[in-house]
Amino acid sequence: MFISFPTKIDLSACEFDCHFANDHQITAVDVVMSERHAATLAQIKALRHVLHTYGVRCASFSLVGCNHLVVHAEQRQQMKSLRDRACEYASILDASVFVTTSGMRSTVLDENAYMFAQELRHTIATVQARGMRFAVQMDATGFVDGIMAYERIWSLIGQVYCVFDPVALVQNGGDVLAFLHKHANKIAHVRAADVLCRDDVRIASPPVGMGDLRWGPMLSLLYEGGYHGALSITPDGGFWNRNAQRHRMILLSQHHLNQYLFDADNESVLANKVTSLYGRMV
Repeated sequence: MFISFPTKIDLSACEFDCHFANDHQITAVDVVMSERHAATLAQIKALRHVLHTYGVRCASFSLVGCNHLVVHAEQRQQMKSLRDRACEYASILDASVFVTTSGMRSTVLDENAYMFAQELRHTIATVQARGMRFAVQMDATGFVDGIMAYERIWSLIGQVYCVFDPVALVQNGGDVLAFLHKHANKIAHVRAADVLCRDDVRIASPPVGMGDLRWGPMLSLLYEGGYHGALSITPDGGFWNRNAQRHRMILLSQHHLNQYLFDADNESVLANKVTSLYGRMV
């Protein structure tokens, strides 16, 4: 597992983030594109150059804010064209995971899941052919809002993965450890965030390790489930998402998560961590 964080299509913002990532031993970023602010091919090629310049890879490419289940034929064709472009962009950036939101057609979960499988089948095949995993992100405006929605999709088409978002799961009444224990092998991307609640009401979105979520047990189950992807530190809320605080939040979260991470292919890293732990114990 490794650390990443979201960056924008905007070239100057992405370069600023890549410089920051390089300075703080963060090896990857997650490029996010919305339907409203779709990128051009020239922009994506410029982003690829920035990533290569700073030695930062693209952990995931996200297409968000989309309703893939629109009914009108012309809108459906527009959505398909946007997905095709997004697949090409993700491939150019050499992303490991293609992430998208779901959308909504009706109030019936089974109908939404069936139409999602029909509409996205071509995109899923394209993503796989380009060597990426296709993952669906939970969001408030789509029908994928919890464990049951993921399970409905998996019953129809098995090549779909999920974005594990513990904050969203908790807010929808889900048990994050039960979800990981059962479905860790279906996770392609992890949203690393935290939440602080009082009387079951969310009062803050602090850095990882400063809220109510227990990232040690969650990462334990991710290791056992064979997960080896990104932990995408995602600033959220009115305070930590501000420009002045965003990078501070990422560094605080990185510091907490690093105590659980090591490179399984680099035994010297593990040895150094064990030595450091032993030194603190004695």
